[in-house]
Amino acid sequence: MAIESYEKAISHKPDYADAFCNMGVSFKHKGDFDKAIKAYKKAISLKHDYPEAYSNIGNALQVTGKLEEANEAYKKAISLFNQASIANITDAEYLLGESYSCLLYTSDAADE
Repeated sequence: MAIESYEKAISHKPDYADAFCNMGVSFKHKGDFDKAIKAYKKAISLKHDYPEAYSNIGNALQVTGKLEEANEAYKKAISLFNQASIANITDAEYLLGESYSCLLYTSDAADE
């Protein structure tokens, strides 16, 4: 239902970055990470300074095992959050730490 509402909003305003980002969240909750990533990418293409979209795409990329891409997205989110609230920076820094841990674990496992 939510996805259809976002699609309808987008049909009226095709450059509605927030609708694309929120649609990505809805896809993520459904477990459709490829569609979530696509929606986040569209939001970012429409609004280049959108830290929440970068953070969200980082989460989806991490879940799908694209850890280096997730790191880059988190770094971008942090740089954009520097202009926003400290709570958002803390969240983004935490997610970046989680992503680095995954990268380290994956690297260690590959070495065995």
